[in-house]
Amino acid sequence: FFFLMIRRPPRSTQSRSSAASDVYKRQVQDQDHKFDLAVHLGKVDEAFKIAKQEDSANKWKQLGDLALIQGKVKVAIQALEASEDLSGLLLIYSSLGMKDGLRKLAEKAQATTKTNVAFTCYFLLNDIDKCLEILIESKRLPEAALFAKTYCPSKISSVVDLWKQDIQKEHPITAQKIADPLDYPDEFSDLVMAAKVEQFIRGQRNSVDVPAHQYVEYNELLTQDFFKVLQEDPDQDLSQYSVIPEIKKQNPIFDLLKQHEQQGNEEEHFQDVDEPI
Repeated sequence: FFFLMIRRPPRSTQSRSSAASDVYKRQVQDQDHKFDLAVHLGKVDEAFKIAKQEDSANKWKQLGDLALIQGKVKVAIQALEASEDLSGLLLIYSSLGMKDGLRKLAEKAQATTKTNVAFTCYFLLNDIDKCLEILIESKRLPEAALFAKTYCPSKISSVVDLWKQDIQKEHPITAQKIADPLDYPDEFSDLVMAAKVEQFIRGQRNSVDVPAHQYVEYNELLTQDFFKVLQEDPDQDLSQYSVIPEIKKQNPIFDLLKQHEQQGNEEEHFQDVDEPI
């Protein structure tokens, strides 16, 4: 009996130990607290496990932001997809030039009526027809008409007709005042040339993807003034020109970085050899 009394801790100590144990168990079982702590400490892997278990849009969003800050793009994409953060995905896909990702994002955004995201994606993909389609579907017909005049003048007549039909019932007088520019070639002579340039550029741009490291060459070719060419000779055949540079499969910048990395590895090897044993 005396031995047992010595081994048994005081009741106050037992109470404090039990309380600490209960607090610890609550903290371990409280996934929200664990997730917040993992995010605060920058532990992406731990936060990912909890987010996957809880499958909460808010947790996925926080994880996506944390992963993006740490440069863990794959985790960020997975988290933002799970949270359906279309704006965040647009930021990643457009920054990294992920064409397939932009295409899928555009389709999803259009299906969920996120028209601004969908329009931006298609515009970055140079899909002018889809951009015009989104503006028409969202009943932004005045903007669609101006967009068509700027980027696809060959479609301006059909858009103007839709615009006039849309406002005919409520504003018939205004509808009569809206004119199709192509019906007045003398006053809008530039649109005729613009349609020719559009047809030429459309065929050129959709033929091949230009790598990012050839942007400077591509930009120089795009600055060619085809309006001036047609003004000087309206019958000029634009097919003899090109806005696509000769595609170089190898990235010279990547080759320089790789060469620099190899030189650094060789220097480290030589330093290791020279070190005394």
